[in-house]
Amino acid sequence: MVFAAITRDHGLELARIDTRTADGFSIVKDIAPGAADARPYGFLRLGSTGAAVFAATDPAHGTELWITDGTPQGTRVLADVRPGSGSSNPRDLTRSGTDLYFVADADEAGEELWTLSLDPLGLDWSTTDVGDDDGRYGELPSVRGDGSPADPT
Repeated sequence: MVFAAITRDHGLELARIDTRTADGFSIVKDIAPGAADARPYGFLRLGSTGAAVFAATDPAHGTELWITDGTPQGTRVLADVRPGSGSSNPRDLTRSGTDLYFVADADEAGEELWTLSLDPLGLDWSTTDVGDDDGRYGELPSVRGDGSPADPT
């Protein structure tokens, strides 16, 4: 499971449960290098594939759509809806079959509904999802390295 966690060295970043650490989690990837915050949010599990999509911020892309398989190598920008360092601020991520739907702001037109086919990712959709029908993790709390709640705003 991936979620947002804050540490002194990495800021608010993508993390995963890791029982081998004293904190019980580890940073998956320092998306916004150093102590800057990537502020990942909107996590959506992609069925039983082990992957998840979410929004996060980095200096090169602004706030855009990302995908992770829980490893640093498998974490990358999925769609740069507003190319460059401008932010599209994707939200309301929803999956139907192998299509991802979300709201994003690409230009002067403002927020619009977008769809993205997940077929080209080559994910294994052959097993069924256990848990929420829509694949959502639900509202996950952000936590600090000491386990206390963090307010990302």
